[in-house]
Amino acid sequence: MKKEKLGTNYLEDGNGDGFVVSYYMLNDSVKDIYGAVLERTTKKPEVLEVEEVRGAFASRAQAEAIVRLLIKYEVTPISFYEAVDAAMELEGND
Repeated sequence: MKKEKLGTNYLEDGNGDGFVVSYYMLNDSVKDIYGAVLERTTKKPEVLEVEEVRGAFASRAQAEAIVRLLIKYEVTPISFYEAVDAAMELEGND
């Protein structure tokens, strides 16, 4: 799957330590399936947490819309799955 970066948030934890969350859309154009990845890193380039869902979205537009919501609401990997579920539910009610 191709990984396309859609955005980054610079956040702080409860102790005031900074970290970065990068948001990616996954795209498998051969199978026409899409997913999302969140990576949380500290100021050092070490990846601390990675969460992903593959094949969760039916279209590129849906995947991109969901990832952009994750960016807007500063979702971190710890709440990634719940946030994706909620966003997909909201999108289904439109």
